[in-house]
Amino acid sequence: MIEATSPLLTSVGVAHGFGGRRGGVSQGAYASANASLASGDDPAAVAENRRRFAVALGAVPEALCTLRQVHGTAVHVAEAPSQHRVVGDAVVSAVPGLILAVTTADCVPVLVVDADARCAAAIHAGWRSATSGIIAASLEALCRLGATPGRCLAVIGPCIRAAGYEVDQPVRDAALAADPSAGYFFASRDVAERWQFDLAGFVARQLDQSGVKEVDDTGLDTLNQSSNYFSYRRSRQRGEAGYGVQLSGIVVPG
Repeated sequence: MIEATSPLLTSVGVAHGFGGRRGGVSQGAYASANASLASGDDPAAVAENRRRFAVALGAVPEALCTLRQVHGTAVHVAEAPSQHRVVGDAVVSAVPGLILAVTTADCVPVLVVDADARCAAAIHAGWRSATSGIIAASLEALCRLGATPGRCLAVIGPCIRAAGYEVDQPVRDAALAADPSAGYFFASRDVAERWQFDLAGFVARQLDQSGVKEVDDTGLDTLNQSSNYFSYRRSRQRGEAGYGVQLSGIVVPG
């Protein structure tokens, strides 16, 4: 159920975890720990998968906060649990015990905490939200809760990596518009106007530019680890009718 954790967050006693596709009850294309409330999966199975994820974090399942993600830059400040009822691509909170979580199937999940200020964030960073400023918006929201960027610890979770992430010119243009030095994160392909994009590296750069100095990257690849992770791109390459998503979550410290 929990495929990875970070020594950086563990070192300050913050419960967190990056989920994967194993350890759940879903069947078929969604086997087995699918967490999507918007897929064609059995809602009861998804609810059980989400409950198991919360329990694996050592938290109360009813404390789970997730979003209806739209690849934008809206940041939700959570005061109470809410699953899929709020639109946004990042959730922040200073309410102890809340589980802040995002779902991904190739996009970059980012978990952030300021343990001294006792506030945290979970961020869903696909290329659209990353190039539009979701990282900066999330850090600004955390600061309004009392965080200091220089004290924050951040972890980049399992996501698609550059070797398998081919993008077109508009994606590169969007990244360069956000950061003129972002060309470093693109490697040209033999095919014209196609690029391999290091999205995780780009996100790490955005965290650094927002003042976060300690960033851990799990280095895990959703595309190439089919037994461990769901992957949207892999499902499309295989012509599969459906695909699941995994949860990444952090418990707000008390």
